[in-house]
Amino acid sequence: VGHHGHILSMFVKSRAHLQGQKAVAVEEKSKSGGKKEKVVPEELIAIVGDLMRSVSVVQYFSEHQILEEIARDFNANWTTAVEMLTDDIYLAGEHWSNLY
Repeated sequence: VGHHGHILSMFVKSRAHLQGQKAVAVEEKSKSGGKKEKVVPEELIAIVGDLMRSVSVVQYFSEHQILEEIARDFNANWTTAVEMLTDDIYLAGEHWSNLY
């Protein structure tokens, strides 16, 4: 039994830039041995505190205008707060005042 592909969101946090996408420069080695810089768009990631399922991480794909779930905490917690500390570190609280 589930939400049939839907997320019942209570909290959403993101570190994405809302006014257009910020490009990130990445160094890449070329075949000739030199380095060249390649610009890739920033990943648009958000953390979602689901009321019944705990925490999910979703990514927005602007070319298709969709959200896709890319990670989930499978331990059911009644999430009362979420925070995205960095792009890789998330913090959540549940109704018994525990952090996870």
